[in-house]
Amino acid sequence: FVISTSLRAAYGQGWVKQVFWIALVALVVKASATLLLPGMVGYAGITVATSLSQIILAAGLLALCLARAQIGSRSEFVAAIGKLILAGGLAATCGYFVNIVLISQWPEATFGQAVLRLVFSGLTILATFMAAALLLGFRNYFALLFKRNYAS
Repeated sequence: FVISTSLRAAYGQGWVKQVFWIALVALVVKASATLLLPGMVGYAGITVATSLSQIILAAGLLALCLARAQIGSRSEFVAAIGKLILAGGLAATCGYFVNIVLISQWPEATFGQAVLRLVFSGLTILATFMAAALLLGFRNYFALLFKRNYAS
């Protein structure tokens, strides 16, 4: 969410070249880490490489938006990002605990049970994130997101 929001902000301000360079750095880190890490930690290295590149991309875009933000709006931007991270962390935690319960119910899951576990965990994460975001003051954002404007 931080990446997509920062991308919209950056493109909206016309910072296309800066986004390109940040994405290129993330891509180089991803490729390098994907080549190096599996030799050290096995296949989990690919997951770590992907996570690392996404963190670099998010941090780079966030830094770009913060550096270019007007002084008056910088604190509001940081507060909004903090609230989104809080909502995301709460959603991930709830999804984690729902997954633990489902794994305890289906320790030797069939394919269908594994799909149901994925669906239930995903719906829990989505619902928790949306509820937390609404409680943290993002009601207007969701209203704009779901607004249907058919005017030409």
